[in-house]
Amino acid sequence: MTTPALPGLGALRSGVQLAARSLETRCGPFVLPTGTVPIRFYSSDHHRPTTTHSRPRATLPTQHHAPTIIRLPARPGPFLQWRGLKLFGGNKVITRYIDLPPDYDDATGLPFAREDLTAEQVAEIFGPHITAEAANQLLRILHGRRVAGTLEDPTLRKNTAHYSAKHYKLALDYLRKTVHVDEVINAGLRAEDELAEIERQREQEELEKATAEAVAKLKKEAASVAAKVADGKEVSDEALPPVTVEIPKPKKSPYGESVVDSLVRHKEAAAQVLKARDEVEKKKREHEERHGKAGPLQAYDEAARNHPVAIWVEKWRDRATSPLEAPPEMPAWKRIGPSALFAALVTSAALAYAMNYRPKKRDERWFPDVPPAAATVGALILANVLVWIAWHIPPCWPILNRHFLLDVAVPRAHGVLTSMFSHQVLVKHLLPNMVGLWVFGVGLHDDVGRGNFLATYFSSGVLAMLGTLCYGVASNTLNLTSLGASGAMYGLCGAYLWMHRLDHFKIFGFPPGNSEGISGLVLLAVAGGLNIGYAMTPMRFKVDVTSHLVGMLVGVLAGHWMEKKREEKGMIPVWKVRREKGLRKEEEQS
Repeated sequence: MTTPALPGLGALRSGVQLAARSLETRCGPFVLPTGTVPIRFYSSDHHRPTTTHSRPRATLPTQHHAPTIIRLPARPGPFLQWRGLKLFGGNKVITRYIDLPPDYDDATGLPFAREDLTAEQVAEIFGPHITAEAANQLLRILHGRRVAGTLEDPTLRKNTAHYSAKHYKLALDYLRKTVHVDEVINAGLRAEDELAEIERQREQEELEKATAEAVAKLKKEAASVAAKVADGKEVSDEALPPVTVEIPKPKKSPYGESVVDSLVRHKEAAAQVLKARDEVEKKKREHEERHGKAGPLQAYDEAARNHPVAIWVEKWRDRATSPLEAPPEMPAWKRIGPSALFAALVTSAALAYAMNYRPKKRDERWFPDVPPAAATVGALILANVLVWIAWHIPPCWPILNRHFLLDVAVPRAHGVLTSMFSHQVLVKHLLPNMVGLWVFGVGLHDDVGRGNFLATYFSSGVLAMLGTLCYGVASNTLNLTSLGASGAMYGLCGAYLWMHRLDHFKIFGFPPGNSEGISGLVLLAVAGGLNIGYAMTPMRFKVDVTSHLVGMLVGVLAGHWMEKKREEKGMIPVWKVRREKGLRKEEEQS
């Protein structure tokens, strides 16, 4: 039997809340992105779905990865308080039930005035038989009960049991004379919330039951899948990873649960079910890797899927999602050909630019006070940062997903160029790439000039992405996407270290002492060896090793070509220039 709601309470709540609407508009509900990045990619990461291909689903957040809806209370700023008895500083006096803070506790109460009563004021109101501290505490408790609508709640009397009935009555009379609180409205709103809490508990039980049934079904399906993966060997239910589901409890709030809060809570429960499925899929992948049956690369970070999604974010995700359920059938040349032709055009244009570039005079430059190397590398870093920001703006997803990714299943020719500027994770992808771009880019720019530098950067980047595309087609890994500037960055690294192969470098003071340091050739070999090592470990599922190695190889060839150009002009190699500068510096110091 449903308990009938008190008459008029719904309308009463609406009227009270409407009174604060004008103040709520400035700080009402809004959406903030979670530390997210829509998609988790690492150094020119490629990713893989574990089921049928759906390109954008491998590169965009699903409905379980979304911004968090943050509901701000309908209160004004810290200086001007609505119905507060204090304009600047002091205590904030709350008089309305809908403004009751979530951490309110009856034993603590609420401030009843801008400042507590002095001992003289307490003696005048209560007489000499109560201390100022005890009197102020009683006033705070009773004011809190007036706002919370719990003056008649017998379960809370323990907090005021040590006060006499006389002091209790004097305190209540004083508050009713000095602080206007509509006790009837507040009590009615509290009663309505208590009825809503009963309904929420009933919904919670139904939700837990439905989720438990869904998890049980998932475990049965997982047993069947694992059995097929294990070469026909029967896999018992106990062999699967334990699946636990915690249904999020509705948060207690004096406002009651809004429609949006209810939707978010139900989406969180659904996300727990999908988390259980993710655990099963992870177990399957681990089994495949142990038995040498690893498939294509992981689609995106699973941890990011367990968040509720805002409705407007889901709308843009749907717009960016392709209807394709599997990669379209087409011959290898058709997948690679357009991109290969585009990469050849970019490389040719870069070489022509390098051979015809003439440095501008200082007064002709846009930023004459900025060194040319810093201006060029800084512009490239800015372009990468702007695209990274765009990945965090949902309305940009349809464009970015189609034009700023290298997708082996449905490649676009210009993707080998635009994907060079695309990053989605700040710390693990964009930041290391930009640090490498600055370290090697500025040094190489100083050695060879802007024309040769840009030719090396763009040629290495587009050919590195083309290498990834060829690898995906040759290995039939069609559910593969890649993005990032690491191919171009490795190209700059390869060119710089090759041209300084006989120079020695110290990295953060290592090796210590009077040692010359590590030669450029050794550092180049270490960089290549690390990437080859990645190809033999599970890191190959997170790092685009092909892009790195191809970019480095192109960079080495570019460095060799630029050395030959210097020799034809009668110029000495850059490593000899650096060595001579070092010798002259030592002579000056001695």
